Amino acid sequence: MTENTTVTLKRLSEILDTYGTQKSHWPASEQQGINTLLQNSSDAQRLYQEARQLDTMLSVQRPTAPSALMGKVLQDADILLAPQAPRFRNWLRELIAPLAGLAFATCLGITVGIVNPDVAGSTDDLYLDELSVSDTVLEWGDENDNS
Repeated sequence: MTENTTVTLKRLSEILDTYGTQKSHWPASEQQGINTLLQNSSDAQRLYQEARQLDTMLSVQRPTAPSALMGKVLQDADILLAPQAPRFRNWLRELIAPLAGLAFATCLGITVGIVNPDVAGSTDDLYLDELSVSDTVLEWGDENDNS
């Protein structure tokens, strides 16, 4: 069984993008094919040199975050990783506001009913009661015509 050691320029570009220019990081099965391609192709040598320049720039210039940003990230991490309050407390806090509103509305309704009992009742209620007690609609119509 023979291995296919032919490497194309496209595959060389993928390997350089993935593993960089350090040959020890390249897949062992493709190292021989890459070395052959680099010896025989000027395009492959150009790709390798461009990748080497990029590796050099990345290794020399280590990005550093501003200290204010680092402080904010660490502060947010402290908040996110802080022990959470028991779920019962959160559930209770969410329940208190609606219950307080319901209790207030109930107390207001009772107070208004005690202070002014005629708010709910009116004289029209008697007329509706008479209408519901009458035997027929025709009888109701006759009563209204006489008035």
